[in-house]
Amino acid sequence: MKKNWILGLMVLVLAGCYMDNEEELNPRGPIAPPQGPVSYAKDIQPLLSTHCATAGCHDASGLGGGYDFTHYEGVYQASSRMIGALRHEAGYSPMPKGAPALDPQTVHLISLWISEGAQNN
Repeated sequence: MKKNWILGLMVLVLAGCYMDNEEELNPRGPIAPPQGPVSYAKDIQPLLSTHCATAGCHDASGLGGGYDFTHYEGVYQASSRMIGALRHEAGYSPMPKGAPALDPQTVHLISLWISEGAQNN
């Protein structure tokens, strides 16, 4: 009986993503990878303005976690903790708070920018 339960669980887990498609996983469409280094002004700042630097969150009046994402300096200060929060890793406050997680391509783009030195470019 125990083997049947384990086998059933394995089949369920392996079949869980069978019908996933790009549109359901990322309804906004894929993010094109940048040509060359990731640009804060062109690639990162617009994402953060839309998802993070909003009223009551990481803006000048909200200062969520003490970080103001309306300017580069505030984003840079948070960059060492940002990816853990965006990936909802243990030990980090999951972001965006009270909203669905950002799609994997967006998180990857932000992670790439940080790994490139979080330049103000």
